[in-house]
Amino acid sequence: MDAAEILAQIKSLETADIDPDNVAEIFAHTVSLMAGYITEADLRRLILIGAAMYRNSTRQAGAELQIPVAEGEVMEPFVGGKDFLH
Repeated sequence: MDAAEILAQIKSLETADIDPDNVAEIFAHTVSLMAGYITEADLRRLILIGAAMYRNSTRQAGAELQIPVAEGEVMEPFVGGKDFLH
């Protein structure tokens, strides 16, 4: 299977809603099983990809907790970050 086929499957497969921590645990277990078969550089790449997927999935969960602002009301941003809860 080449990269284009893998990407197509990643983008098209339907998955269950699973807690990001559980997904990270499954990913870590899977990568640990592959560790003896791949290079150290590839192992680091997979860990980096796993970290990015985890961070992105937990950030989205935080965004869903935001309280909507009444129409016409302006909220001042929290200094130090663009993603904040208000």
